[in-house]
Amino acid sequence: ALAALGGAAGKAVDGEVRLGSEACEHFLGRFSFLPSRDAVVSAFLRTEPAGWAENTSHGLTVYLFDDRAWNKYLKLKKGGSLCRERMRMARHLFPVDILRAPVVDGSVQPEFAMHLPVDWAARGRTMYWFAVVANCDLEEFDAGTLPRLAYHVTFLNGDSHLPADEFGMLGRYSAILLTLIAMGALAGRVAYGQVKKSRRIHLIAVLIAAAYALELVSLLGEILHLWRYASDGKGMRMRHGALPMDSISEGAQGMSELLLSAILIFLACGWTTTTVAGAAEGLGAAVDPEALNLKNAPEDSLLGAVLKIRSGFLEDAETKRRIRAAEGLMKKALTSFRKPASLFNKASVGSLFFLGLGGVQLMLELAGRGYEDDFNGFHDHAHWPGRCLVLLRCLLALVFYSGSHFTLRAHSADKEVCKFLKQLQVVGLGWFLAFPATVVLAAFLPIWSQHAFVSTACLLLQGGALGALALLVLKSEAYRSISTVATPQGVPQAGPRAKLKISTD
Repeated sequence: ALAALGGAAGKAVDGEVRLGSEACEHFLGRFSFLPSRDAVVSAFLRTEPAGWAENTSHGLTVYLFDDRAWNKYLKLKKGGSLCRERMRMARHLFPVDILRAPVVDGSVQPEFAMHLPVDWAARGRTMYWFAVVANCDLEEFDAGTLPRLAYHVTFLNGDSHLPADEFGMLGRYSAILLTLIAMGALAGRVAYGQVKKSRRIHLIAVLIAAAYALELVSLLGEILHLWRYASDGKGMRMRHGALPMDSISEGAQGMSELLLSAILIFLACGWTTTTVAGAAEGLGAAVDPEALNLKNAPEDSLLGAVLKIRSGFLEDAETKRRIRAAEGLMKKALTSFRKPASLFNKASVGSLFFLGLGGVQLMLELAGRGYEDDFNGFHDHAHWPGRCLVLLRCLLALVFYSGSHFTLRAHSADKEVCKFLKQLQVVGLGWFLAFPATVVLAAFLPIWSQHAFVSTACLLLQGGALGALALLVLKSEAYRSISTVATPQGVPQAGPRAKLKISTD
């Protein structure tokens, strides 16, 4: 039933649209409701009175679709259906009479609100509702240029502004934050004890701490944004005149993931466990099939087929030159990853790789902001920038595996190094590929559980990976015995007043 719009405010969707014969419908927004709460959808429209009177045959209407009806709507739209066919899928509709709406300060301002019926509450699950404004009559006659229609649509989930798929997230985020703080306190205590004795800290510990701090900032920002959103339906966003904690949170999360990716790739290429000369010599053999004695691989095997294609390409002088150049670049990049501290002292293949990687990730995250809808899309990847981020993580997994594989080949005689690198492969590939697997798996879950699943899983994966790396660097005696992280033998312990040094080898 329609009712006058009161003072209730919920999730707010603001915008403008100009409907016409070619575009007679416009998506307003979506919201998830709990079946146990009173669901309210209200709309406030504003337009100029001139231009509507001449088009008396207008059926301006706001339509509401639940998630099942929305899937049918999308299927019809993809199949090239008419507007009226698609709108028949709507569960509820609100006719908007522009000509009879009140005029305030020269603008027509129709407004209404509706309490959604609760006959679907027995389904016992969260319901997504999608709002569309449309004028299907425009498909049947040339309406010319209609005035712009400004809209302000609000959704209220009982007495809360939060969508149903965000219920419980504040508690989950808070629990993860407290867990990370406790883990950080333990790791910090161990690190402090080691630094106090040697007055020496390794760069890898500094990078892990930075990634850890960024993850804490991300979580804290999301908690503050969610808490504010629950109270005013707007959250902490720049467009609402508040500190943009949602953007800060997403940026910090991206930087933390980028740092963790870099640390894993550096370790895979031999940082802290091999010498530069040994790494360069080994990588030179690793990228040369003849040096590895692989030229006699069976032709019916995958490796044999790849090498056969490669040998075919090498028959052409120009193609051979390009392949050798690509292999040389790969060798230089992987070798430079062995000394991350020197990456940015001068331009190199490795430094260009990571600068480009950071730039691409930043652009994709900014592009993803344009698809923001319900809350923040904190870990929502149901759009092309999100899918590109998933693909980027898969490519980084390939770089990580290549580095670890070549380093293993180069140091196959060192059993301790090989053992560590194989363990690192399991941890690293598990982390790199878990994110794409999570996003793919979420697509098979009900729509009302996807957001909570992806958000919680990504945070747990990131926190778990950082904790595992910290444990490896600070507590694993097996790793420290083969790495440069521990104080080298023969180097005396520094006094308590000695200047703190950062080791980078």
